[in-house]
Amino acid sequence: MYYLLMRVTVAMLQWCRSVLFALVPLLLMPTAMLRLQLALARNHARFWAQSDGNADEYLDPEEERMLRKHLDGVQSNRNERRVLDLFCGGGREARLLAGQGWQVHAVDAMESIINSNLRTRAPDGALKEIEYSQGKLPFALEKMQTMYAAIVICHGMYSTIPGRELRGNLLEELVRLTSDGGRILVSALLRPPGNPQSYFRRRRWARLLWGNRKLEQGDVFVGEFLHFFPDQEALLNELQHKRLRCVASGTLRLGGADQRCYVMLEKCAADESSDTRL
Repeated sequence: MYYLLMRVTVAMLQWCRSVLFALVPLLLMPTAMLRLQLALARNHARFWAQSDGNADEYLDPEEERMLRKHLDGVQSNRNERRVLDLFCGGGREARLLAGQGWQVHAVDAMESIINSNLRTRAPDGALKEIEYSQGKLPFALEKMQTMYAAIVICHGMYSTIPGRELRGNLLEELVRLTSDGGRILVSALLRPPGNPQSYFRRRRWARLLWGNRKLEQGDVFVGEFLHFFPDQEALLNELQHKRLRCVASGTLRLGGADQRCYVMLEKCAADESSDTRL
């Protein structure tokens, strides 16, 4: 009897724990996803602080291939080879691009990451030092006016933006800041959909408690926020824009069924025909 009671107690505690983890972000307020996005940024900052200056070792092969192959041929209508590196983290992509001759402006939300990167010089052969700045993304883009020949969001960081509306606003800003003929690299996380009933239960709770209608299938929020796209086609559909066409795409398998997807986009001229778009 005692053993059975213990089993029931443990099962109840596990159930309460799962319910708590599922509902806590929704109980905070509709802006809770942004708070969890900040928690993810803090976790990344701690990770890079512990990397002992070895951030370049975390550049995955698909990411490096896309940057080397599909940015070298950028035909921007501006002579400057300026690139904007968003969610720059430990600066691994920024240093790679600087070594390729790009003038790099790298942005991250965490001041500690920026301060750490400022102590790391650009690689030998770089034309200029990398310019690092702190900014809460994607909101920091609204104040930018400089045009770039390329913009990159690497290592799945597009999936850290909560809500399709906010990601849509980000895409509009990327198009605005990219010169005609310039390119945009977007990286996001893929995960096959799980039990749909779980998603619909969470969405009903969200609406009932706080009127939070922003929850999407694929959102994961346990301590931090991530949005997983079910497949590459879903990501491409979200990146549809009248001024963009897809140049290349690729995936890198992570643990389990998860993948990291890379999509290289090119900004078309305003009068270019629609058959070249994404």
